[in-house]
Amino acid sequence: GGFLVGTMRIVPGLIGNELMPPMDTGIATISLDTPSHYRPERVEQVLTRVEERIGATPGVERISAVVGSEPGKVSFGAGGATAQTAELQVELVPRTERDASIWAIQDRWRTALREMEGVRTFTVSEYGATPISTTKAPLDIILSGPDPAVLHRLGNRVLERLEGQPGLVDVTRSWYPAKPEQQVRLDAELARLYGTSTEAVGATLQAAVDGVPAGALDLEGFLDIPVTVAYREGDLAGPGTLGAVPVATDHGFLPLRALAKVSEARAPPVITREDLRATLDVTAVNR
Repeated sequence: GGFLVGTMRIVPGLIGNELMPPMDTGIATISLDTPSHYRPERVEQVLTRVEERIGATPGVERISAVVGSEPGKVSFGAGGATAQTAELQVELVPRTERDASIWAIQDRWRTALREMEGVRTFTVSEYGATPISTTKAPLDIILSGPDPAVLHRLGNRVLERLEGQPGLVDVTRSWYPAKPEQQVRLDAELARLYGTSTEAVGATLQAAVDGVPAGALDLEGFLDIPVTVAYREGDLAGPGTLGAVPVATDHGFLPLRALAKVSEARAPPVITREDLRATLDVTAVNR
């Protein structure tokens, strides 16, 4: 009985208090996203400018950065990295050796990042300071549905509602339909008339875009080196060059544009799903 009374006197005094207050760990994480059409060398240029700006901050001791993700690999959990994304980990000197707290420094970085060309979205957070609700951000609103176009519109509406809310910073979304792609719509009846098929045209495009395996180079004492036959670099450089890809038919080679309509569209740079339905994340960091 005495133990129960003692507990009731202590616990209510804790309710409403912060059990794990924010800690100035001296380590910050910056995740940024550049436009989907940026080539790797342009992403590197943006990252270099960001590193120079962050490195000029008094108290910064070390910066490490990772760009993009490995092509052809599937990401799980918090994945979704593309060749246009980058993450920096910034280590500061101990709090006793600098004038500003990590939160004041992060606010300066946010101001600078908003003005930097090539930085489309970003998040800045202290590392390991407080428990987080997900591996992506303290606040993660997941929109799910069958139509990515609808998710895009709803994502903008959620952004508008969250922007300016007290206590939230770095409100962003996981993707925008901004990656240029070529869409090929084959005239199936015309293809049959010329003695080809959707599968054959698809295989031709696969070879044109990615190349085809042509064996391996066997070197004694080394692993076999795969050999791929592909178009020369620059042959498919422009948006209109895909229509010129030759397609084998019963009547000889025809340009793709004679059998299909090739058009340019914009698509999400990543595809994320939950229960097999497309998703879009709207995330924010709590101040």
